[in-house]
Amino acid sequence: PGISDPGSWLIASAVEQEIKVEPIPGPSSVLAALIVSGLPTDKFIFEGFLPKKPGKKNKRLRELKGLDATIIIYESPFRVIKTLEDIEKTMDNPKVAICRELTKKFEEIIRGKAGDVARKLKEKKVKGEVVVVVSQRLSQVAQRERNSK
Repeated sequence: PGISDPGSWLIASAVEQEIKVEPIPGPSSVLAALIVSGLPTDKFIFEGFLPKKPGKKNKRLRELKGLDATIIIYESPFRVIKTLEDIEKTMDNPKVAICRELTKKFEEIIRGKAGDVARKLKEKKVKGEVVVVVSQRLSQVAQRERNSK
């Protein structure tokens, strides 16, 4: 719980006070979502939560557009459809993977273009933790094929 979570403040405080901090390996939704997304994994950026206000959120999406890296975003189940619609418009409908409730009983991964995934999600009630993985890049298979020519 040290990623995009107040736990990082506790860890920083412990380090400042020279208290030993030991990591314990375990599931990480950031890496689990990236790995299962089917999108390029060689370069990635963890964005965390986007700003809630529409103007600031769209400004940030414009800044992320065209990056040569896969982008990982945390999102609320209540805002994920709107965020996908914003990604569709702002980033020219890139490939995405919505990873929900990873490593839990109701785990679900939905892959496709941002607009198509948004439409699929409108047909259901989205619950639980959501990780959005976005890539404007070619898949690693397509990159290898392009480089071998």
